[in-house]
Formats: sequence, C-alpha cells, structure tokens
Amino acid sequence: MIYRGLAVLFAFAAVGLPIVELYDFAIFGITLFFAVFGVPLGNPRKCIAAGMVVAVTLVVSHFLPRAAIEEGHNLYLKSEQATVYREALSAAVLAQLDIEFDRQYGGISCENEKKCRQRRRYPSKPFAFSSDSILHPARYSRVVDRIDFDDLSSFRGGFVNDKIYNWYGSAGGLSREQMPFFVMYELSLASVGSALCWRGVLLWEAASSGVVERLERDDWDCRTIDGGDVGSRVFGAGIRHQPALAIRLDLAPQLLLAAVAIDLLKAMAALAVILLMFDTKLVGERRRAASIVLGFAAVLVALDIWGVQVIGGWWPYSGGNDGLTHEGYGRFMILAALRGDWAEVLRGNESVFYFMPGFRYVRALGSVFFGDTSFGLLTVLLAVPAVLYGLFRTVLPIRGSIILIALFLVVPIFSPFGFSFAAYIDLYRKGLVEILAFPAFFLAIALYLNVIDRDAGKMMRNTIAANLLLVLAVVIRPDLAPGVAVFLIGYFLFLAAQQHRRGLVLSAVVFLLALLVPLHNYHFGGVFVPITRSAMISANLQAPPSLYIAAIGELFRGELGGTNLERIEEHLFRILNISGSSDSWKGTILNAVALIGVAVALVVPRLSSVRIRLFAMTAVAQLIVLLFWYPNRRHAMLAWTLSYLVSAVVIRQAWLLRRRRPVAAVR
Repeated sequence: MIYRGLAVLFAFAAVGLPIVELYDFAIFGITLFFAVFGVPLGNPRKCIAAGMVVAVTLVVSHFLPRAAIEEGHNLYLKSEQATVYREALSAAVLAQLDIEFDRQYGGISCENEKKCRQRRRYPSKPFAFSSDSILHPARYSRVVDRIDFDDLSSFRGGFVNDKIYNWYGSAGGLSREQMPFFVMYELSLASVGSALCWRGVLLWEAASSGVVERLERDDWDCRTIDGGDVGSRVFGAGIRHQPALAIRLDLAPQLLLAAVAIDLLKAMAALAVILLMFDTKLVGERRRAASIVLGFAAVLVALDIWGVQVIGGWWPYSGGNDGLTHEGYGRFMILAALRGDWAEVLRGNESVFYFMPGFRYVRALGSVFFGDTSFGLLTVLLAVPAVLYGLFRTVLPIRGSIILIALFLVVPIFSPFGFSFAAYIDLYRKGLVEILAFPAFFLAIALYLNVIDRDAGKMMRNTIAANLLLVLAVVIRPDLAPGVAVFLIGYFLFLAAQQHRRGLVLSAVVFLLALLVPLHNYHFGGVFVPITRSAMISANLQAPPSLYIAAIGELFRGELGGTNLERIEEHLFRILNISGSSDSWKGTILNAVALIGVAVALVVPRLSSVRIRLFAMTAVAQLIVLLFWYPNRRHAMLAWTLSYLVSAVVIRQAWLLRRRRPVAAVR
C-alpha cells in the first residue's frame, strides 16, 4: 500500500499540479493504472531511484522557458448594475463588449422581469477566480503557457459553475450552456515570436497608447506577437454564438521545443516510476479487472469522438442542479482557504447542512489537484466498472461476473434504473454526489468480503480501508446509512465470531467519523440535526409514516378510492418505475422480478448463501428508504444494483440445482 501511494504522489509530482491538460491526465492515469493493478516490487532502492528521476525532471523542467501569459476572464452581462467591469476594463473595450452583447441578445434587460431579476447575479470582481491558480498565484485569473479553445467547455472558465449563476429555464434570454464571457491575455516577453490565432471577435488593446483595435474574423486568422506587443492586453469576446469565439496560441520555435521537452520529461518520469516500482505483467483477476477498465476507457474515448463530451473540458452544470450547488460551495471553500478563513472552510458554506454534507469538501479538495476540469470525477467514472467487477466476483464466478459487466455496458433496458454505464456517465456529467458515493459503497463491500478467511494482516488493512470508504459514502450521501448499518452488522458478527476484537474496536472508532455531520450542525448552527435540514421537507419525504397510517385507515373503512391510498399506490409504482416513463413496463416488470429474487434469497437458503442474504438485506434496507423518500432514479440506483445482483445469483443457483451441480458453486 505504501509503494502504491508513493507512486501516485510521484505521478502528481511528475506532471505537476493542477492537472488541467489532457496529455498530463493521460500520463497520470497510466501511472495510476499500474499503481492500482500492478504488483509492487517492494524494493526501497528502486523506489528511491524513481523519486530521484522525478526530482531531476522537475528541476530541468523548471529552467525551460514558458509563455507565462497572465489570463483574466469572467462572465459578461450588460447592465447598469454590472459596474464591476469598469475597475479593470477600459471604456473602449466595454463599449465593444456591449455591442457584441446587444447583437446576440438584442439589448434584453432583467430590470422589468421579476423571475429573471431574481435569478440574475452579477460578478463581484472584474476577473473571476480560477482553481488553476490555487497553487500558482495569478494577477488576474490564472497564468497559462498554452491557449487552445473553441467553445465554453474547452475554455474551462471556473465561473461557469459558480453557484450565484444558478440560472435555469429562461433567464432573460440567457442559458447556462452558452454563458456570455470575455477573456483577456496580457502578452508576456516570453510570448514574443508566437502567433495568436482566433475566430470571432478579438480586441487588441495596445500597451503604449491604449488604443483598441477590433479584429473580427469568421474564419481562422493569426497575428504574430512582436516586441511592441509586450504588455498589450488582448480581449476575446465569447458572447455571440456564431461564430463562437476560438483562440489558439502557436508557440514560437524556442517555446515549442521547450514544451515538447517538458512533455517528454513527464513521460520519462512516469515510465521510470512504473518500471522501477511495479511488475507490469498483469495476471489473474488483476488482468481481467485492468482489461475491463481499458475497455470502458475506450468506450469513453469513442463517445467523446462522436460528440458526447466526457473527456476533458469544464462544462456548465445544469441550473437548479445539485451538482452546481456542490461545486459552487467547493469554490467558496477554496476562496475561504486562500483568505486563511479555515473556520469558514469547515463550515462548508452552511451552518446547518441543507444539501448533502460531504461532497462539497471533496469538490474543494479535487480543485487543488485538477483545477477547473472534470478529471477528478473522470478518474472515479473510469474506476466504476472495475469496482463493480470486484463486487460481482465476491458472489459469482468469472464468467457470470463478465456477463453482468457486459449487461452493465450494452443492455439499454437497465439504463432507466441505474444499472448501466450510461447512467453513471450522466451522474458524472451533472457532477452529482452518487458518482462517488455508490462506487465507494460497492468497493467497501468488495474489500470486506475479499479478506474473509485470509491472513490477519491483510484483513486488518482492508477492514480499515473499507470502513473509511463507507464513512465517505455515508457522509456524502447520508441516506445510504440504513444499508451501511445492515451490512456492517453482518460483518461485525463475523468479526465477533472470529474473536477479532481489534478489528471490532478499530471499526467502531473509524465510524465515529460519521458523527462529524451532526457535530458540524451543532457547532456552527447551534441545533442538533443528525443529517440535513432538507431530509424532512415534503419535496423529499413524500410518503411519511402518517400517510401510510391514513391509507391503512382508508383500507379498513373500505375506501378503496381514497386519496391517501392513491398517493401510496402512485409512490410505490414510482419505486418500480423510477425512470418516470409511462411506457417503461419492461423495466417495471424487471424490477418486480428483482424484488422476487431478493425475497427468494432471504427465505430459501438453498438458493443463496450468507453473503447473498447479506446483500439482499442491504438492498431491502435501501428500498425501505424509498418507501418514504422521493424515489428518484439516482437515489434508487444502489438498491436496484444490489437487487439485480442477488437475483442473478439466485437464478444461477436454481439452474445449477436443476442440473444437479454442486451448490458449493455459490460463494
């Protein structure tokens, strides 16, 4: 474990933080791949040698020339209230940006539209904060060595997911998918000889005279940066939709050679870490799990090529979406940390949690490593298939596990109910908490079950790791607590039967971390709230116990058409039909069959095992949550995944018994 952790640290050091370029992420990803699936050589001397190679490449890279161009960017809204731009932008530049805004939006105004005015927020500073600058302070938003974007997503402006711009529907003609923005580059001495290429509207503000030259192109054009341009500010107007603003920096020969050298040094450092620290020959389960990850990575690449953006970039999350809230809170926390206000960081922007507690902290930490990109969540997404394969292997043979993984990838009937890679891609693209909570839960279960009947040392390490993962899952998605509790009771009974007192005590201590949520609420808010304030609102608690009691009363009175009975009937149907589609009868039947499989696993021991019954009880615990709370697809994905797995094992076991094969085939 120590060697794997060191390899990951070396990978971060080799490519540099934050990782914002696709090439750097690929280098990091390859190193992480072998750190996870490779077998550590365990040679301290080779480990030190790998560290020295990384250190040498860092020193050499530091002295190579870079463009080092100061960049400033922000959302642009024309309004009498948006006075903050005047602090840093000249009147001539503002006049040109206003012209672009009027051309696209026809001079729209929120002043007389209440709905729009409530949603419209204006920047508080002329230039937005970028997470790229956390470890590399910038004068404006960030410092860039390369420029290459052709839309809002590839531009990676951190402001797009600021919570104050939580627009949805119609907000004065604006949409989050095409937020109007501007970017400014202050040309550096090192950039002389390079060429700035663009499509759209460019405003070239001379450093000496302050004269603004408007350069508008419908197709690509380039302008070489000369000595007289040093200090000049070049503005790009990303306001009009057609042609969309696109800017590229063609590096001067010396900068291009330095950039190639830096990229080669990163690759050499990563290769040294892999070859010196790991046996790269993958065998057995590691090879199969690694192949699954590579296969799903290829699918993501293909989707990206076909136009479904899943790799790189930083797209605006949907307005009114929880993903925007978590990311926005994470950005607030980063700004508080940079101010040194650590109390505000711990408060997490809420004195008493209303939204899911822990994910905002994850997003804030991820910004340190991955800046304004989706690479952190992309790493989790790529791990999902391998995690599920590990979970399946705890109760199924190789062939059965591979069949389920194939169904997870290609069978569309499962997609509306969350058992599909497409569903996880959707979670990833929306930045929702379940993209991390569910894999953490599944990986914890796999770690618990894979150490039973193995050596005490490995059992202890895996138990600690699994405990931490379950704490993470509960803290970022508290409604997983019932399933976690049921599974842990079963596992703790196993530890007690094995007289593993140390494991019991340590597990109990680790799970005290889950008390941080109510402790936060009491410390900052002065009230005792176990989870979140939103847990009991009617929009979430849609079928409270009182509704069931009232429905039972109507049933006894013979009021079969009673309002409460109808509400319960609709709620139960939504649990089976979480896709929300009126014509998804196939999926509804599928879920009904899965429930039958869970019931059979619990009452017919011949068709299950202790593990499967534990899985079934965990699924039931999460399904009980759905009986009361809003049965959204993403809330139900974990319960149905476990139910499908239990049903698959029950069906397989029944088939084996019918063919008179040994029942020992069930793990």
